[in-house]
Amino acid sequence: MKRILLIEDDRDLNKGLAYDLELYEYRVYPAYTLAEGMALLDEKGADLILLDGSLPDGDGFDFCRAVKGECGIPVIFLTARGMEQDELQGYDGETGRKGTSSDADRVPDLKDPDLQPDGDKAAPAGKDMGCIGKLCR
Repeated sequence: MKRILLIEDDRDLNKGLAYDLELYEYRVYPAYTLAEGMALLDEKGADLILLDGSLPDGDGFDFCRAVKGECGIPVIFLTARGMEQDELQGYDGETGRKGTSSDADRVPDLKDPDLQPDGDKAAPAGKDMGCIGKLCR
């Protein structure tokens, strides 16, 4: 089963997305802050991260750069930010894809074979990143 780490501080959006993804048999680990997300990533691992760009305890773009630099886990941004600078920052974090609440057609198709819940391909083994901890499992 594919594991999705969902880091979104809007509780209703977080719960709704988790519910919908679980209907398609994805294992979803919901977090409302970066600290919670880091702890879940360290404990459970993830095959995909859905990440808000602005969280109460930090910048999702910085988190993305750290994760992509250490683990290579795909990251999809869930953000209402629409400024070009924010879009470029998302690509600079090597996310490859991004999604905004007003631009849903850019979110990857969850029917993509690489994102299917079949098979339980694990992410690379963890590495110590100091203050971030072991992000990959």
